[in-house]
Parts: sequence; C-alpha cells; structure tokens
Amino acid sequence: MAVMLSLNLVGALSSLYACTTIIIGKKASQSGKIMIARNSDTIDARRAKNLKFYTPETGINYIGLPYYDLENDAQYDMAQVTTNQQGVSLSATQTIQSNATVLKLDAYHISKLGAAEPNIPSIVMPYAHSATQAVDILGRYIEQYGVSGKKGFGVLFADAKNAWYLETLSGHQWVAIRIPDEAYFVGANGPGQIQEYLPEKYHYKWSHYQNKTPIEFAEEHQIAQYSEGVFNFRKTFADVTKQKNPHTNFVRLAYIQHQFNPSTHPFDEAAIHQAEFATFLIPEHLITLDEVKKIQASHYEDYQNFDPYLRANKKELKRIFYYPIANIRTSNAHVTVVDKPSNEDFTLANVQYIALGMPTVSVYLPIYHGLSIIPDALQHATAIPDDTTLFWQFRKLQTLIFLKDKQKGIAFDFRTRIATLNTHYHELNQRIYLLQQEMARAYQATGDKRLINAFTQQIVDLTFNVNKKLINHFMQMLKINEHYGLTDDIKRQQWFAKKLRQQDCGYRMHSCKKTFQHKENKFVDEPIL
Repeated sequence: MAVMLSLNLVGALSSLYACTTIIIGKKASQSGKIMIARNSDTIDARRAKNLKFYTPETGINYIGLPYYDLENDAQYDMAQVTTNQQGVSLSATQTIQSNATVLKLDAYHISKLGAAEPNIPSIVMPYAHSATQAVDILGRYIEQYGVSGKKGFGVLFADAKNAWYLETLSGHQWVAIRIPDEAYFVGANGPGQIQEYLPEKYHYKWSHYQNKTPIEFAEEHQIAQYSEGVFNFRKTFADVTKQKNPHTNFVRLAYIQHQFNPSTHPFDEAAIHQAEFATFLIPEHLITLDEVKKIQASHYEDYQNFDPYLRANKKELKRIFYYPIANIRTSNAHVTVVDKPSNEDFTLANVQYIALGMPTVSVYLPIYHGLSIIPDALQHATAIPDDTTLFWQFRKLQTLIFLKDKQKGIAFDFRTRIATLNTHYHELNQRIYLLQQEMARAYQATGDKRLINAFTQQIVDLTFNVNKKLINHFMQMLKINEHYGLTDDIKRQQWFAKKLRQQDCGYRMHSCKKTFQHKENKFVDEPIL
C-alpha cells in the first residue's frame, strides 16, 4: 500500500497540486515581526511528513519537514519548511504557470540536477546567511542548471530584516521582489503574482540568462507585454488563460485579500473571475498569527455557495466545486515568525508553527531551530497508518470527521464533528501558548537549550493525549469497530488507509486512477483500495 515514487519525477508531480502562500511585512504584522506562511498539498493524503535535522558539511545546520519516502536523500527530500542556524527561513514551493510562448524560447526539463521543489532547501540553506543572500543563491542555481519539472515555482524567504518572494519565469529565468514592510503578499498557484515593474516603489532581483535581464530577453524576442507603458512580468511570462484558474487558484486569492481588506476587496463570483490581483496590499488592520492560521484552515466556511465541505464529495449538491485553502490532502501548513536574535543567539528567533496534515483538523506546534532532540511522535510516520505518530493521529481524526457511509447509517456531519474537535483544540492551544511563554522566559534567564527540548516534548505529549481521546470518542460515537468488523489493530489501520484515500479522491479535481508516466520512471497514483 506504500506510495511508489520516482525521485526524478517529484519535481514534476509535486507542482501539480495546489499550495497557498502568505507573506506579511513586519509593519503589517501586529507583533512587528515578519511572517511567511504556506499550505502544502501532496499527491496522496497518506503520504506522511516527519521533522528532521540537517547537518551539511558547510556547518550551517537547519531543520526541515520532508516527506517520509524521500528522507534517505538529504539533497532531494523536499524539506519544504526550513530554518537554519543563521536565522534564515525558507518555504518551497508554490506552482507557477508560464506560458507556451516563453517556454518555447527557454523550456523546463526533467533533471535531478535542475532546481525543483525537492532540492531547493539543500541548494540554499547550507549556505545562506541572510534572506537576500538566499535569493541570490537560488537564482544563480536556476540560471546555471535550469528548472526541473513541468511547472515553475515560487519560493518564500525571510530573516529578521527582509522577506522576499522569488518566481521562475521560464526554464532559466526568474524574478524576485522584496515584500514592503507595511504590506502583505498572497499567492495561490497559477499565473505569477509579480506584475508591473515599478523600481521606484519596490526592490527587485532577477536573472541574467544569456547575459540579459528578463525584460531585455522579452523585448529581444518581441514577447514583452506592458500595462499603461509599464513592463508587466505576469502578462509577459505567465499563462493567464487556464479556464480552471478562477475556481482553483483565484478563489483563494480573492478570499484572503477579502479577509485583510474587506471594505475594498469583496469575495464573490465577480471577484474570483477578475483574473488580476494586486501583488501587494496594505491591510486594513494589523495581521495576527492566529488570523493567518485561521485562513490556512479555511474552506470558505462563512460562504455556503463556496464551502466544499457542506457535501461529502465534489459531486454532491450539483454546483461548482471551489478548491479550498485547506483540503483533504494538505500535508502540512506552517506559519514561520521571524524575530531578531538575542545577542546573536538565533535559538528562539525563528518559530515554525507547523500543523501536520490538514490544518482544519490539526494543531500548530511551535518548533524552534534551537531544538536538538526530535520527539518520536514527530518522526517515523510512513504511508501506513500507525498509533504512534502525530501525523497519523491528525489523519485519523480527519477521516472520522469527514466520514459518511449511507449503508452503515453514518450521515455526513462535518460541522458538528469539527465543532467538537475545536472545543478541545481551543483548550489545548491555550495550554501550549502558556507553556511556550513560560519556556521563553526561562530560556532568556538561563540560556539552557534543554528547556526547548523539554517544552517540545511536553506539547507533543499533550497533543498526543488529546488526539487519542478524540479518536476514541469519535470511534465510539460512530460505532466504527462494530459497523466495520474491526476486531484488531491491523484491520483498523487498513480501514483508516482505505477511508482516507476514498475521501481524498472524493474531493479531487481529477480522477485518482490517472497514471503519471515519464520515460522509464513513473509514479502510479493508486486507485481506491
């Protein structure tokens, strides 16, 4: 039942699935700290992630969150959410659609040496001393080795001073823009979000492929597009014509911009079909960490015409399916909050708040770079359900909350079940917050890094125990063992794997039975068991 995956295809396949990006400038944040956040969706809801330490030969260590099936290759394991000991944080990636015209001039290619989602952290994190330098490192690599895969990508970078966003434009070209301190940025796959070239307002970096800037390249090949006389990266390089964009990508952009700018940016059908969304906006209020977490867990629950989870699968209710920010196969969500180091001590400076699995049915655990012992419950998860890891606890709760089985008399009752979960998680989150504040004060007084290990183990244990009680509650309430004849642990684990897969496929935009293939290497997207 394990997921079969070719390393050479990870870059190509990972980009087929949706991710949502939010970057908050320090003056747009209530805490006065930069935040970078992203939901990461995966090829299969059963595909687990584990926390991992990296100790490269450069001596700049970092912590990341790779997929279990890629962990044996530290250079290509798709760590995605990372922070290094120099206080640099990175999140990779968001899919970018370049247009056919530019790709004929500078194509993508399939190569493990090329830059792709799986190897970006290993390209950047062992060498970066700042977010600005991290952009330069990745940019030079793209120019030299190209983009590997069938799609381009966007990457988030941050340190205490600066936040950057880099987008690929074609096979070897890219542009990056610094996030203004007073603004926020939102991305949701699809066409690039870096638009008009306004050097008097924003700070840019870009490629020099064939000794030309992207603007010079576009003008030479007569593909340059302008908005009122101003060069436009998006119109020149992006594919803005895909019919699915409004219901898959633009809906997420419209929703998030509405949350931060409700008086000027509505959320409705007209908004999601406008096809153009501002690169930056100044929010109407200072943005909090909890707001970003709530958005990452969103399925448009305040809008009945948009919420996909009012139905048990995409075919019910006979209306348009809008791709939610949080979906069944979201592998994790994170919000990284970046602070200044204390006397050059980065131990507590960058906090990665990580929600394993679908954030709607998860808890954000604050993970510090100063951690030196990873709790067992944050390691060892695979594609096979277990009773020992937090990843699979969250996936099991997700399965029970979304469960519907007409033959067994189990009605679809997502809202009631999620309300029960949220009551318990609210209390748990309050407890985690108090313990976090207590640990931070103790560390500032003593500098004892063992406090971070003890704190992390404590919140993992608390979360594990709450999850265990919730799983037992829903199992008994829904009479799962009786209905399905689950007389032992093996049968229960098999049942969870099967039901999770069914739910995953039920909300997909495309069939689960499709087989992806490239030359001799292939990934088989397994049919429902």
